[in-house]
Amino acid sequence: MKILIGISSKQYSGPTLDVGMRIASILNSSTTILDVGQKISEFSYKDVSIANELMESWDIDR
Repeated sequence: MKILIGISSKQYSGPTLDVGMRIASILNSSTTILDVGQKISEFSYKDVSIANELMESWDIDR
């Protein structure tokens, strides 16, 4: 089993990580922690699109 833990707010990130990691430990799961940021601007969209295209070619477990 895999668990994705999304965090963004400093106020809630600590408790969210704590609970998520405890659950992952109990279930013997692997975890991925995702730092959720602000929506990207039009200026950055091209860079993100290029990164997404590159990641599509990587042989990784998603």
